[in-house]
Amino acid sequence: DSFFIAGSGRYLTKWKFSAGKEIAKADLYSDPIAFHIEPESSLISVSCNDNCTYVYNSLSFQLMSTLSSHQQNITDNCWITRNQLLTASRERTVQLYDVDQSRLHQTMLVQDPINTISYLGNMHYFMIADDSGCMKIIDIREENSTL
Repeated sequence: DSFFIAGSGRYLTKWKFSAGKEIAKADLYSDPIAFHIEPESSLISVSCNDNCTYVYNSLSFQLMSTLSSHQQNITDNCWITRNQLLTASRERTVQLYDVDQSRLHQTMLVQDPINTISYLGNMHYFMIADDSGCMKIIDIREENSTL
């Protein structure tokens, strides 16, 4: 019954379908690049061009967590569990965070800058699309952090 918009004016808004009006708004620290909703926990992850991903409660719009380990622009993020989030960056890294603890759990290095990332529905696999024009499936359990 509602939808979200992240805008270049550094904001995240929630709109009600039936009324066609804004019902909540959060000011962001930087312009948003990507955002995703984790439906089981009512969390929204917003990656911004300040190299951080911010996690908000979608009901109260309270900032729950700030994730900041990337050195270059984050290009995308995706949820893999209720409290685990993957972020992808132009610096050729994918990072796995424990959102509840705001802690970086794992960093994986890939060969080319990443454009987008997607969860494949199995807790161990995700897919990236990179600057080489390839899509790659990655297993999070890989011992070698360079993929």
